[in-house]
Amino acid sequence: MSDDIFSQLFNLFSNNDDEVNWKLAKQINNHLNKEENQLTFSNKEVNYEEIFKVIKLNISDSEILDFKLLSKKQWGEWFIDSIQHFDFSKLSNNNIDFGFGNLQSSLLGMQLGNLTSFLAKNTFGLSHFGILLPKSNTLAINYQNFDKRVNQFDVNENELVMALMTIEYIALSMGKYEAPFQFLIDKLNESNSSLISSFQDNSSKIDFENFTNPQEIMNSIPEMENFNLETFFDPILGPLSFYREVIKVRSKELLTFLDKSVVDLVMDLSFIFENSSSQGLEQKLASYEDSSKTFINFLSDSVNVFTLDEILSDTNLIPSLEEILDPIAWAARTSLPPI
Repeated sequence: MSDDIFSQLFNLFSNNDDEVNWKLAKQINNHLNKEENQLTFSNKEVNYEEIFKVIKLNISDSEILDFKLLSKKQWGEWFIDSIQHFDFSKLSNNNIDFGFGNLQSSLLGMQLGNLTSFLAKNTFGLSHFGILLPKSNTLAINYQNFDKRVNQFDVNENELVMALMTIEYIALSMGKYEAPFQFLIDKLNESNSSLISSFQDNSSKIDFENFTNPQEIMNSIPEMENFNLETFFDPILGPLSFYREVIKVRSKELLTFLDKSVVDLVMDLSFIFENSSSQGLEQKLASYEDSSKTFINFLSDSVNVFTLDEILSDTNLIPSLEEILDPIAWAARTSLPPI
C-alpha cells in the first residue's frame, strides 16, 4: 500500500461514526485504480448525448436525469456514493470488541473498497455481473471498459453503444429494489464474519493502544491486497445470473427499434477482456445463463402469480441457484399451497 493511505490510516480507522467507513472505501478504490482521469475517445463519431436522450424518451417516470463518461477511478467513486443510501446497519456487529475504535466500520469499508475496485477494473458497468445496488440520478459509464467492449465487435458502433447504454440504464433503474441488496447483505454478512474471525486470530499480535506503525494493522488484516472476490460472489452467482436475464428481457422490450441480438451480443460473457482477472467469475456466470433464461420463460409459460417486479421486491421470492436450475422447486416453495 502506498504512503497516501498510510498517512491518513489512523484517522480513517479511529474517527468514523458511520456503519461503513466510506472514506476508507474511497481511499482503497483510488489507490487500486491509479490511472489518469483524462479520457480518450476512440468512437468519436458516436453521439452519446443523443443516444441517452433516445433511451430516456422511451422510459416513462424515470429518475435518471443525465449521464457521465467516467474513468475507472471516477466510476468507482460514483459507485460508492450511489450505494450509501442503503441500510448497512445489519452488517454492524456490536458484540465484537477489538479494543480499537470503529474497526468494524473500517473492515466493511475495506471490503467495499476492494469490491468497487474490482468492478471498476473489470467491468463496463453494473449490467456486466448483474449488480443491482446503486441508486443515482446519473447514469455513469465506466468509459475505458465500455469503449473496449464496443471495439470487441464488428457491428455498427451506434447500435452497440445504444444497446450497452440501455442495459446500463435498466440495471441502474433496478437499483430501486431493496430485496436484491438485502440478499447481498446477508451474504456479505457471512463473508464479514469470516473476515472478522480471521482478524481476531491475528489481533493479539498488535498492541492497539501503543502501536506506532499503522502498517502493522494493515498487515494483520487478511485479504486486504488479495480480496477473494470468488468467495464473495460464489454464493450469489445464481441470483446475479437471474438479474442479468431480467436486464436482458427489459432491455429488449425497450429497444423495439433495434435488433435484439445486439443485446445478447454485448452481454455475452464468452467475450472477455484479454488478461481479465474476472475470467473465472464470468465463466461461472455464463454457465448459468441458459438456466436463468429457462427460469424466466417458466415464469411466463406457467402464468406464475408473481411478476418480475414482485420477485425483485421480496427477498423470499428471489430464486437461489438451486431453484434457478429447478424452477419447479421455486414454484413449490413460493406459490403452491401447503399440503
